[in-house]
Amino acid sequence: RLEADKYDLMTLMFWKNKLVDYDNGKVIKEFPEAAVFKRMADFLNHIQTVTRIDVPGKPLLYYFKITKTDDNTVYVVWEKRDAFSGEDKPSTNYVLPWTARAAKAIDTFGKTVPLKVSDGNLEMSVSETPIFIEENK
Repeated sequence: RLEADKYDLMTLMFWKNKLVDYDNGKVIKEFPEAAVFKRMADFLNHIQTVTRIDVPGKPLLYYFKITKTDDNTVYVVWEKRDAFSGEDKPSTNYVLPWTARAAKAIDTFGKTVPLKVSDGNLEMSVSETPIFIEENK
């Protein structure tokens, strides 16, 4: 629906959080958040298992291995930060365990994340924004 009824409960709850505008059941506009949601859903589609990878001495680091039913593996990493001030802080450089020869990474906003793979490690800057990492074959 194109115009919000300010007295409608659903408008109050969801109008500012919408992903798309629609008219007569057809999508007429996608908001930028829709692309973020699609990207995340594509990476997390067909999950078989999720395993947290512990990085000793890094309790604020969330690093997960996601195996998928299509025999692909995706990793996701982010740093736990304050919900309000966390995005104002600079990224933290981490060295993560990595077994593949190469990798490619993209954050939830679609930005390519630079990284370095060497000697069984993956070095990259991490913030509160989730980063999806794939083996670069």
